[in-house]
Amino acid sequence: MLLRTPTVMLSSTIGELKELRARLEEALENSGAAAAWRFEVHAVAAGAAPSEQYLGIARTSDVYVLIVADQQSSATEAEYEVAYADNPHKVLPFFLGAGSPGVGPFRALIQDRHTRVKRDSADDLVQPIHDAIVEWIATGKAVHKQLIADLEQRIERARTAIADVPLILEPRVTLEENEHPVSEVIRGNSCVALMGIGGSGKTMGAVVAARRAARDGRTLPVYSIARENQVDPIGLIRERMDAVHFHASAELVEQWCRDGRVLLLVDGVEGLTTSTRRLLMTGLSQWAERFPRSGVVVVRAISRHWRCMNSREPQRRRWRTRRCRTCFKPSGQQTRPFVFQRRCAILRGGRCGRLR
Repeated sequence: MLLRTPTVMLSSTIGELKELRARLEEALENSGAAAAWRFEVHAVAAGAAPSEQYLGIARTSDVYVLIVADQQSSATEAEYEVAYADNPHKVLPFFLGAGSPGVGPFRALIQDRHTRVKRDSADDLVQPIHDAIVEWIATGKAVHKQLIADLEQRIERARTAIADVPLILEPRVTLEENEHPVSEVIRGNSCVALMGIGGSGKTMGAVVAARRAARDGRTLPVYSIARENQVDPIGLIRERMDAVHFHASAELVEQWCRDGRVLLLVDGVEGLTTSTRRLLMTGLSQWAERFPRSGVVVVRAISRHWRCMNSREPQRRRWRTRRCRTCFKPSGQQTRPFVFQRRCAILRGGRCGRLR
């Protein structure tokens, strides 16, 4: 299902669980679900202390499997804390047996933070651990953190480009002549189009809303910029996965879409040619019908003088007089009004506001 398999760190005391660790690595290798990392096999000779290697892998691994039996290990506890600080969702904890007094406090901490699986024998743990790793990949948790980091980088760049301020205020949109926060509009509709003049906050609003939606730990926010040579939504999603170094197959992406995990943001539609834009919008419409549980947000910039194409009134009646101190011509200049379409949210254009 994947062109690049995730890295799974097997963390436990080596002496008492050596055979279990070897069997887990073999099971993952046979299924092709992930690549296991074991210190006793994959550690390399280096001038630095061993802790730098195993703590580094705990921090950078895609999945961290923690197995706690009877022996207490400060190294295992240190690995866990590093992995937990990196991403709590990547920790998959398992208990073997009743444990000993030495591991009691550590087990109590794990149970407070996570849902763990307990088995009485090592033989009974192999399959649950393997299944948990496969399920973790199939639900998109393997790429969730990377997609969140991608959105946060875009938000940070926009924040510093506007001004060095500690926060970004969420833009508001006008939908059917009523104002709403962008996140509220996106949350309440599976298909949303955000249109407005350049710099009015369309992309920022969509990205902030997607970041908030992803807080549930389930939604996969995929930000994509429209291009001439890609009009397939599945292809757009896969390209974004490649960009965050997670190369998912089309089958895996379609599974995420069927499960309602994907929130696709398509930006820069106005830069496409008319024929390509028509193909892309047709593909997005078909994608939305095929995967109704997932969502799509299309972002498009429009000019300040956007022609009202849907009105059947004579042109002289559709144009109205509008005065704006900042970006429109003096009073008396004819301007073309924005069109409020069903399921479309029109952003206010900076200080000009909604044309009337």
